[in-house]
Amino acid sequence: MEDNYTQMVHVLERVAEVNRVVTLPCIQRKTGLKIVSHGQNHGMIVTETDLNVSKSLLNPLRAIYPGSFSEEDDSAERLKSREIYQVDPIDGTGDFVDTYQSSKVMGPTTLVSRLTRGSLTDRFAPIAGLIFDAVHEIALVSDGNEIGLYRVRTDGKIEEVKFERTTPEKTDKVKI
Repeated sequence: MEDNYTQMVHVLERVAEVNRVVTLPCIQRKTGLKIVSHGQNHGMIVTETDLNVSKSLLNPLRAIYPGSFSEEDDSAERLKSREIYQVDPIDGTGDFVDTYQSSKVMGPTTLVSRLTRGSLTDRFAPIAGLIFDAVHEIALVSDGNEIGLYRVRTDGKIEEVKFERTTPEKTDKVKI
């Protein structure tokens, strides 16, 4: 069985693929970002892109973890599950909508967390997660013990980027 970190790297492969097919075309063409719900505030806007990314990520995850859910697509199976994935297909949708037709788009991120609990009466707790920047196609993956930086190559494959973390005393920049 794979460890939590390795599982998140495999989820990242799907996240990168989905964002290339669904999110990037909206950004590149500056069209197609149709709002389907304005929600109660700017942070609750839902677009067709949110729904498409959510569906494309949840379908394979639910095959193994049926209770997996997103803000746009909850699952009653979550109540009967001990392990699930939580997906925010496009974090920052409101800012993305406001800027995607400009040259200074505030790019959305896709957030995925793997959650677990000891029993059905316990609260879920995160055990691993990732943050994927759809515009720059970079991601952070962590399981709380290990953290990795990844990027999407031109051929669509992901690769780890080695980096050295420095302290402010050494430099004010992170070497990548």
